[in-house]
Amino acid sequence: MSHPVVVRKAYLNRLYQLSTNRDVVKVISGNRYCGKSTLMSQFRDMLLNKGVPESNIIYLDMSESMGTIDDSFQFTGLVKSRLSSEDAFLLVDDMNFVNNWDSAIKDLRERYRLNIYIVLPYATSDDYRGILDALGNYDVTTLYTFSFKEFLEAYPITDEHGYGERFEQYISIGGQPFMDMSMSQKDHFMISEGMFNLILNWDIGSRSRIDTVAISRLALYILNNIGNVTTLSALRQNSNVTDQRTVEKYLHYLLEYQTIMKAEAVDITDMRRLGVKAKYYTTDVRSIRGITPRGAFSISRQATIENIVFLELVRRGYEVYAGFYRGNDIGFMAIRGSETIFVKSVLALSDERAKGKEFKAFASVPGKKYLLTTDRGMNGFYDNIEYKNIISFLLE
Repeated sequence: MSHPVVVRKAYLNRLYQLSTNRDVVKVISGNRYCGKSTLMSQFRDMLLNKGVPESNIIYLDMSESMGTIDDSFQFTGLVKSRLSSEDAFLLVDDMNFVNNWDSAIKDLRERYRLNIYIVLPYATSDDYRGILDALGNYDVTTLYTFSFKEFLEAYPITDEHGYGERFEQYISIGGQPFMDMSMSQKDHFMISEGMFNLILNWDIGSRSRIDTVAISRLALYILNNIGNVTTLSALRQNSNVTDQRTVEKYLHYLLEYQTIMKAEAVDITDMRRLGVKAKYYTTDVRSIRGITPRGAFSISRQATIENIVFLELVRRGYEVYAGFYRGNDIGFMAIRGSETIFVKSVLALSDERAKGKEFKAFASVPGKKYLLTTDRGMNGFYDNIEYKNIISFLLE
């Protein structure tokens, strides 16, 4: 049985706030199967619930119009035929299925006062960034997989299923909206493998001349080393990609198409980038458990927790760096506007990471510090550090 539909309130509220500015094209982006189409449908329902007449909402799913609406001229004609008010909402799912879609959007903006929302996968990639820049005012809402809080909307806490069990299930199946606990582990593996291959062979491969075997080796090496500081040279040597420029190119593709995410290594004293050092994380915690049933990754639980924390900080709007202080890895430095926080995760306070040299460097960092642990009941301040249980942090 599939889980209940999760209403993604934070994203919906952001989209609605943007409706006050009709001059901005609102773009919903994200990687495959993270729920972009569902979010657009939920936004339509939100508008109706807030009193927008149904006649003032033009909702189009271009994936359903393949073969009939293929170019900008046909698309513009379709919109005009549905138009009952010049200040209507235009909601377009899978805008990328229309050839020269940007010309259609430009034409419609010049003629009408439409409030335009479009779904455009990988909107920040090189393929689309230049097109969007040419359109002028636009805003990208990047959709991520379920947070733990959203996961609990799909699988609520009950007398039989507590927070600890749900957290373990979240680690096991991840945050992809279509994943379900009724599926077998084999099904989870097969779906993950299929998505992985689809992104590499179609999303990336159809747009660029790449060696799919080589980029797969690079991706698998990165996923097998979540949270470890690495360099381009190390990536080249350990993935058997012979040319460093090829590594740079393939790494760029993996980041653009959101197979992985990057936390640049910086010295927090002066925000100096530490050469090409960086940490890499996956966009869904499920990937940490392995892409295929034939070869699960040997990722530590500590790395899994660190990946979850990284994603949560990104969801909350922080720019996240791998922080170093006096040569020591201190965890994450996260910046949001004028706010800077430092976040370190450990499995338990008895771990070396919670008392060794790196922890002492973390403790000496000036600023707001959080130490996250899986220890239960660990919430409070000690020596200018706020200690939090990881579940408590994820539920904030």
